[in-house]
Amino acid sequence: MKKFIKNIFSLFFLLILLFIVFFYFGFFTKQIEKAKGYYYIYLGDKAYKKRDLVNAINFYKLGLAKYPGHYLAANNLGNIYVAYEDYFSAADAYLLALKYKPEFLICRINYALILANQMQNYEEAIKQYKQATDAKVAIISIPFIFNNKETTIKNKGLAYYNMGLSYRALSLLTEDNYIKNENLNKAKEMYENALNFLESDYNTFFNLAIVNHMLGNYKEAGQNYCKAIELKPLEYEAHYNLAIMLKKMKRFKESYNELEKAVLIMDVNGNAKVSRYIFDILNEVSQRLVVSGDYNYLVEHLSNGETSKDGNLTYIDGKVVVSDEFDEAMNNNMEVCEGKNLFF
Repeated sequence: MKKFIKNIFSLFFLLILLFIVFFYFGFFTKQIEKAKGYYYIYLGDKAYKKRDLVNAINFYKLGLAKYPGHYLAANNLGNIYVAYEDYFSAADAYLLALKYKPEFLICRINYALILANQMQNYEEAIKQYKQATDAKVAIISIPFIFNNKETTIKNKGLAYYNMGLSYRALSLLTEDNYIKNENLNKAKEMYENALNFLESDYNTFFNLAIVNHMLGNYKEAGQNYCKAIELKPLEYEAHYNLAIMLKKMKRFKESYNELEKAVLIMDVNGNAKVSRYIFDILNEVSQRLVVSGDYNYLVEHLSNGETSKDGNLTYIDGKVVVSDEFDEAMNNNMEVCEGKNLFF
């Protein structure tokens, strides 16, 4: 009996020993594969920094095959595929990264951008952006070593901003005015949320202005256009769109002045095609000024139009001649919003 019990204990001990060996063998094998994955990813990172994208793809794929949980490598692989316009492969890479790091904000935003811009799947893109805005990200601040507060704030703002773009895109896909306005109002809400994180962002103010413009909220749109102009006076779009809205409001003087600025900016940038298009609208507005009885204003304006208010912008044969103070004069001239007195 003692011998039997002894044999049972020996067998039990042997089974435990085999189990431990099997378990740790699997564990060590896994760690060895993980180490190999790290090595390939290290090579991929080196190639990525050198912009050797073909080798970076190959090394990242080898590394992720052995260690799929390396979300940074998966995100980098997605970025490379985007550079090659292989958007389906990029989406797969971003999804792999998000599987292991759901709160990886910039990766989720990148994935949503592909859904919206390349696949036109705006509903799914909005879901992804919402996950990004709702994500609970731990703010870590170690002086001189690591601080993710600024990037987290910026990424949250970008998620709201891009969600606004997707809602606006949805509004253009329907003929139903109720659904259109519903999506435009959601876009407006998202842009306003974005400004809580991106307080002085030209693109957010400009797109908020467009949405208010489309909704017929002209006062708010005017304020937003003017804020965008204040932030980037040499971007022609805000001047142009404000001019179109002022034209619709029959504020032809103000519209004329903003169109002039838009034409000048395009002339300086050498974009003759856009300049001609804006100039045609400028001619139409000048005709409206005549019809509306503002002919005297037009004559006075044109008679003084050979130079800017600062005397630094000069036109010869319809072309801009750049003086030494050109940059300063351009900024001083362009940052004045003609709708300032109307909307504030």
